[in-house]
Amino acid sequence: MEGFPAWQPTPVGYINPTTPSFVPNPQRYASWYKSTSQTLVAGSPGFTTITFNTATPSSDTTSISLTGGGTTFTVNRAGTYLVSLQITYANLNLVLISSQDTFGLGLSLTRAGATATVLRASYRTLQQDGGPSRSLTGYVEFQVGDVFSIFSSGYITTAGPGLISGVSSPPNNFDLNTSISWSLLNPA
Repeated sequence: MEGFPAWQPTPVGYINPTTPSFVPNPQRYASWYKSTSQTLVAGSPGFTTITFNTATPSSDTTSISLTGGGTTFTVNRAGTYLVSLQITYANLNLVLISSQDTFGLGLSLTRAGATATVLRASYRTLQQDGGPSRSLTGYVEFQVGDVFSIFSSGYITTAGPGLISGVSSPPNNFDLNTSISWSLLNPA
């Protein structure tokens, strides 16, 4: 169109030279999932660090990479990310929950030797809510070298057969019972 300047590509997106405004490169996103289920850890509370092992096609595995045997992600490109987490549990009707009525999800971030939970959500026990799935979404400002993991916590007295579900009918990459996705919204 006449009178409108062209958007200029950059390595991470596009810049309008007139305004200037930035549009993130839609190729800077990723989804990781579990190909198999994982047993819940018992305790008061019991913390289960969730493993992820497979990226969906077209995922950017360079901005944030999976390391440490499937439980630890390493940030290689700084910026503001939108992180979304989906967890599905199985066999919880056979898990004994104590009188504590909370169940939680979180993103634990380690930077320069210090660790903190930067995203978290608490729920009533899954039996009380009558559903096996939980989700967590938020914005996180990551720096190069940050390391993070995802955990599930609950007051579980006996883990028994309680599971964090992998894909429903492996192998597939579309029915992701437990998955993490992120998009780089604003590179640093």
